[in-house]
Amino acid sequence: MPSDRILPVLLGELAHIPPSDITIFLATGTHRSNTDQEIKLMLGDFVVKHGCKIVNHDAFDSKSLACVGVTKSGIPVFLNKEWVGCDFRITTGFVEPHFFAGFSGGPKMVAPGL
Repeated sequence: MPSDRILPVLLGELAHIPPSDITIFLATGTHRSNTDQEIKLMLGDFVVKHGCKIVNHDAFDSKSLACVGVTKSGIPVFLNKEWVGCDFRITTGFVEPHFFAGFSGGPKMVAPGL
């Protein structure tokens, strides 16, 4: 699902919420952060100029992570601290076959995405 098409519609539905209270997270997992040009291409001009905060997730910045629990095998689970602190969350994105992880998107938008 192209973000530059769905996000303007979502933001229209959320028009009663000030843009300063909306944060868009780019769930990069352990991949590099997106460049400003990539963000503009991915989200579109409308979203970039809308006034929402845009967070490029960085899985290697321990200060931006919060431990949300431990797996049955004792491995701690960390997610983006800002995302964990949000009152309400909507995930969007495409789902397609992934060469070793089954499929992209879906629940992976949260873990390992954030």
